[in-house]
Amino acid sequence: MQEIDIKEIVVKDNIRTDYGDLTEMVASIKQYGIRKPLELKADNELVDGHRRLKACECAINQLLSEGKKEKADLLRKLPFFYNDGKVGKTTSQLISGIFGKNLNLVEQGESFKKYMEENKQTIEQMAEKINKRPEYLQHRIDITELTEEAKIALVEKRISLGHALLFKNLNSGEQKKAINNIKESKLSVADFADAHNMRSKTMELKDVVFDKKDCKDCRFNGGEQALLTEIGDHLTGLCLDSTCFMKKNNAWIQSETDKLKKEGINVLPIKKIGQMKNAEQIYSHDDRYQKIAKKLRKESENFAVVFDTNRMPPKKEIYCINPKALEEEKPEPTKTSEKELNMTRKERLRNRVEDHKRDWLINKTKEMIGKESKPSKALILFTLIEAAYYQNVFARSRMQKILKEINIKIPEWGRPATKMKKLLELNPGKIDELIHRIATETLNQIYTGENLEPIANATGVDLKKQFQITKELLDLYTKGQVIELITEFKIGQDTDWKKLNKKPDYIDFVLKNTKPGMVPEIVQKVKI
Repeated sequence: MQEIDIKEIVVKDNIRTDYGDLTEMVASIKQYGIRKPLELKADNELVDGHRRLKACECAINQLLSEGKKEKADLLRKLPFFYNDGKVGKTTSQLISGIFGKNLNLVEQGESFKKYMEENKQTIEQMAEKINKRPEYLQHRIDITELTEEAKIALVEKRISLGHALLFKNLNSGEQKKAINNIKESKLSVADFADAHNMRSKTMELKDVVFDKKDCKDCRFNGGEQALLTEIGDHLTGLCLDSTCFMKKNNAWIQSETDKLKKEGINVLPIKKIGQMKNAEQIYSHDDRYQKIAKKLRKESENFAVVFDTNRMPPKKEIYCINPKALEEEKPEPTKTSEKELNMTRKERLRNRVEDHKRDWLINKTKEMIGKESKPSKALILFTLIEAAYYQNVFARSRMQKILKEINIKIPEWGRPATKMKKLLELNPGKIDELIHRIATETLNQIYTGENLEPIANATGVDLKKQFQITKELLDLYTKGQVIELITEFKIGQDTDWKKLNKKPDYIDFVLKNTKPGMVPEIVQKVKI
């Protein structure tokens, strides 16, 4: 194995901007040296191994400060090999960083952009080179356009890649607010889309009026791309680029307007028609609609077409802009026969009787139903299932699973009609099980301590008796904070725990020396 003096290594540009926590790597190098050789170019420029080199420099400085010069000198000779030039410097750093999971998402995005600019390659060519899907690269390139605050939040894992991809629809101020909302309310990607009304900023592709042939392979097509795996399948069939969508939509409206005007038809903007006090819309179910539609070319002073852009897709509507023109179109009143009059009376009576019967059934059922009866519990289950459809996409998804389980058909569109008869056919144990399942799953939707803590206390949860320190909790701490926790609990007073070196060793020590009911001060004080 070749060795090179650390001073001879040339460090130029590096795609890595954050070296992360080097504590454990420094400790390992001090004890064992660098095991994995660095990758250098022929002129000794460092291609890959910047993090190892940085850790080695730290290890040398620490040894010198400890008076161990001889050991520090040994670390100055580093193992290396020369890159034969077949793999470019940036490519080598990318492959090493991505597959070693060392580069964060923002570093990956910046490096992809830099590589493609330097080598004049497309996303598809780059994807093939590193054996990744094009969408994988595109997502990471997209996040490089976010604000610096959003990038930092992504690197620090306060938001996920799915959240970051949705930030494209937000300006800098909205991104800042969104970061705080995600943290405070613990919003999943789907919940974030709902909470920030992302659906209003995305567009349905199913019924668009313009030609959508270019949308099929577009990276902003929520159904075609890998967004399904990273930000949730609730965006399937939606356009995620509202600017492009509206541009195409407006182009279609302009094209249709030009066609109508060439035919001599009056076309007015919806804003103008709203300012005309006497304008009256002619609805398609109106008996006069077909007759008036034929007059559009001849009577442009009386009738006009308006594109309603307040709905998607926009629709052509007919308006009368001269009230006098409608007087000629009024149908002559017809005489109602005695037979038709009697039928109307019967209809009215039937409606009144229906209301009376409904009220009687409700009031009598209230009298007869028992607090713990099967019908009472079935009614509770019915209410819980129905209510879920007014919550978020996750709640609806959970209810659909339950409905399938009890053989209630789920239509392709709209809410399923929950059949009370089906619920009453279930045995009491199954009804209790489903109510309990919905209740426990609902806990996941309670984010504030104001609501969560009372229900937890009511069920017998006692933080000071039942709380158990776990590895998942300790992983949130830095090594120094784990040491502070040992001091806080005053554990291991008779053991030589101060000789421990690595964070995992401190974590194991805490887990072995704590028991249920030992609650860290920060856990007691933190507000949720």
